[in-house]
Amino acid sequence: GNICRSPTAEAMFKAVVKSAGLEDLFDIDSCGTGGGNEDWFLKGGESYHEGEESDLRMAAIGAWAASQV
Repeated sequence: GNICRSPTAEAMFKAVVKSAGLEDLFDIDSCGTGGGNEDWFLKGGESYHEGEESDLRMAAIGAWAASQV
């Protein structure tokens, strides 16, 4: 469902962009994606987390990790 990697990368990238003062140049986003079965990408295929917001737990860890760099 991509609830770990994508939100972490989003939070880290946002923190790096903010520290560089470049927030106006980027539209950074992440969300849940498909999965569930081999047809997840086809219409009617099982697709959990699709369109959901980023996992807040992973976004928090990503933001913390970026602050440590």
